[in-house]
Amino acid sequence: MNLPISHYRVQFRNESNRSAPAFAGNAWRGALGHALRRTACLTGADECTGCPMRYRCDYAYLFDTPIPPDANKLRLYKEAPHPYVLHEITADDGTIHLHLILIGHATQHASLMINTLIRSASNPPGIAGRRLDYLAHEQWNEAAGQWQAGGNTSGFLTPAPFSPTCPAKPDGDILIDLQTPLRIRRDGRHVGVALFHFADLFGHALRRISLLMAFHTPDELIVDYKALNQAARAVALMDKNLQWLDLTRHSSRQHTAMNLGGLVGQIRLAGAELALFWPYLWIGQHTHVGRSTTMGLGRYRIRSMDDTASFPALP
Repeated sequence: MNLPISHYRVQFRNESNRSAPAFAGNAWRGALGHALRRTACLTGADECTGCPMRYRCDYAYLFDTPIPPDANKLRLYKEAPHPYVLHEITADDGTIHLHLILIGHATQHASLMINTLIRSASNPPGIAGRRLDYLAHEQWNEAAGQWQAGGNTSGFLTPAPFSPTCPAKPDGDILIDLQTPLRIRRDGRHVGVALFHFADLFGHALRRISLLMAFHTPDELIVDYKALNQAARAVALMDKNLQWLDLTRHSSRQHTAMNLGGLVGQIRLAGAELALFWPYLWIGQHTHVGRSTTMGLGRYRIRSMDDTASFPALP
């Protein structure tokens, strides 16, 4: 399974009197979209649909990802997944860390994305009303399992995408920690605590990885989707400690507040049952899962409950 991924961490200092909002992913995505359009849009058209440069424009590819005209069966989809994720974390010392994940062909746009994000944060109105001073940026070194120091805006790292290395599946139980709201739908409705099943998480992880590969890499994931999803429905949760966390964001396009609630918490699974699903669950930690992943939702981490098992470090 070949899915190139790059992780970046851009560090800022908050120079305003405003504190970080409970959820900043929407603000980052909105600021990125406005700045990226000014920087990379080739025609200045009001919208990408119908633009003659749509399939050759960096803005359209990254922010309004089109279905390629030669996509064959993929043309059945209404939209393609965007090849990036933004997730803000505030460190103990108050430094703001913006995690940027680029996927597939988007890994070659690292300098454009990071420069655009730095300008968005530094110039008014900033991010969620905060003017942020750029400090440094880093790139994740998968082989070393650590962040690699970058430089200033004139000294960006050469993109070094990697395909995530999947460790051996543990024999003991695993804990999956849903760190940001997981928004998934089944039969047209959001899945809440009572109805959540392992197959909901796995099915969305498998689908997202498959579509990211199809739209953003030269490769296609060839597996028996029906059999995998059917097998996932037979996997029982050993334990779940979940809650529904409500988040709201303001949509400038629709001029209204929109709900971004989803599931957070932990689920416990028997490792012995996960052989079929393990590679996709592991890679899903890099891609995020569910709806609104570009804003940082659907982030999870896997922990082994077996003291003898060890997993490689993750960014």
